[in-house]
Amino acid sequence: MSIRSRFSAAVVAGRCGAILAAVLIAAPALAIGDGTLVFSAEGVGVTGNADAQSPSAQIDFDAGSGNTEALAVDLGKDAVSAVVVVTQLIASEGGGEHGLWQAFDGVGQPVGSGLIDGTTLSGYDNGSRGTLTISGIGNFRYLVFTSLEFTNQQGQTDSSDYYVWSINVSYADQSPGSFGGSGSEQAWSGAGLSAFNFGTPFQDASGRFLGAAPAPIVVNDQECRNGQGTNNQRCEIPFTDRLLTTIAGEDINATIQVVDISTVVDTRAHCGFVGTAPTNPQWLPGAAQPVGITDGGLDLGFTLEEGVTGPIVPPHLCGIAPAPGENPQFVLVNLDSDIEISRSVIEHEVANIFGDAFYDYECATGTEVLADMNPPARRGYLPVIGWLPKTSNPEIPVLDGDGNLVPVLEDVTTGCGSSRGSTSRLSFLVYDLHHVDDADYHSIIREEIEQLKVTVDQTSVCIDSAQAKNLASRVRLALNAYDTGGMKRLSYAKKELGGLLSLVQSKRLDREFAQCGFDLEHSVVTRIGEFEEVAVPRNFRGDLTVQIQHILYMMDRMLGVTKP
Repeated sequence: MSIRSRFSAAVVAGRCGAILAAVLIAAPALAIGDGTLVFSAEGVGVTGNADAQSPSAQIDFDAGSGNTEALAVDLGKDAVSAVVVVTQLIASEGGGEHGLWQAFDGVGQPVGSGLIDGTTLSGYDNGSRGTLTISGIGNFRYLVFTSLEFTNQQGQTDSSDYYVWSINVSYADQSPGSFGGSGSEQAWSGAGLSAFNFGTPFQDASGRFLGAAPAPIVVNDQECRNGQGTNNQRCEIPFTDRLLTTIAGEDINATIQVVDISTVVDTRAHCGFVGTAPTNPQWLPGAAQPVGITDGGLDLGFTLEEGVTGPIVPPHLCGIAPAPGENPQFVLVNLDSDIEISRSVIEHEVANIFGDAFYDYECATGTEVLADMNPPARRGYLPVIGWLPKTSNPEIPVLDGDGNLVPVLEDVTTGCGSSRGSTSRLSFLVYDLHHVDDADYHSIIREEIEQLKVTVDQTSVCIDSAQAKNLASRVRLALNAYDTGGMKRLSYAKKELGGLLSLVQSKRLDREFAQCGFDLEHSVVTRIGEFEEVAVPRNFRGDLTVQIQHILYMMDRMLGVTKP
């Protein structure tokens, strides 16, 4: 088996219909803080003092460079007030030590700031320990603490430094919160702490705190809120400097929030992982348990329903080594989104932007794969982009032959890109995966045809019975031919699937599919109008298009069925 080591990039751009396109450059998520936290009997601080006279564990100001260390605290949710106790802020040094606090709202916008010194601290006992009250600035979620120079610096290399001992919070939902107060790391459990070295920015050019998730994007026929554009005809969304999303389609109504972007190390030996498994497995933000290996797949550890964790990256898909000799990894984008699409298909395109043929994706056709001296290894260059379900309800309706939800990655790659249809409430986007050389792709594709059959069978609830039977007949003929085997019969199966795709995209069925909805309360397909208060559009046109296109792609690249 050959596991390709290559740099990779995913430039995701739409080609037609409704488009949700993202520029995804393969790299770790933005690192928040490059310093080291120190927990001591005086509180929490940051290591890395620039001057030997300055205590290394405190939040220090470096007079030589004019830079400060920083301690950032994520309170977990919106707060309306905070009482902060600081220590070792000495009034008698340099005419007085000074700190600065800054508050940011839930999307990182600055909402308040102020000095930390003898003029703002209450109970400033012996000029070293005092209490700061932050209130009256509206809601805030993030606090950042830095240091300023002495009142009388006068050429001294030492300057202001202090610890944060505790923070007691009143939240916007009227609940309390308490962090710190004992000098132990455990005392800060529930708060997200980040340390920044001297001069490392914690704000972008606009002043936004880098550790905050971007504001939710709202896209409909009237607005492109927090994006660049006017409405859903075209809305460009710069989530981060590495993630740009473009929406275009009059049938899209969306609220999109990126919760987290994680780089996941793929620890499976058959995927090329070298060395012993880590003592402390990776635990993704929001997961119920650490990432683990299950029957050759990679369980990401999120709770899908009581007693069920996932989602699972299947055995035949592996991460990509970012450089020769390194272990494979892939990128997981955690989305809390509400996207309604009534008929269109979301399309993504992966492009090679590094220009290195050995370390990048390539968009080879089935004919090119077959012509290679080592076709299985050539497939390792093909990109994979997929979606993972976030809960066990049919938000991403990928069902097995028995109608049960499949809690594994939905590989929707179709060439040098991928597609997606249907309503998406919660999901994960995954990229930087590739196919292993020696998987049983004949069985894998058969399972995908079974899943397609389940989707087709659901249409009988809301479309004309004759049309539903016609769709089902096409799938049955394709499956029977596929099971017969032989290249000729596989080609016939591919022809039937191509005919099914044409039928799905016909104007007649487009009108029929417009009557289909999904009842969120009862998790069933229905006709629009029967459950108006809880139903959303059931995008059969988009879902069936996605499933069929992917199966045709897999038959072409993985089985060499290049005809018809």
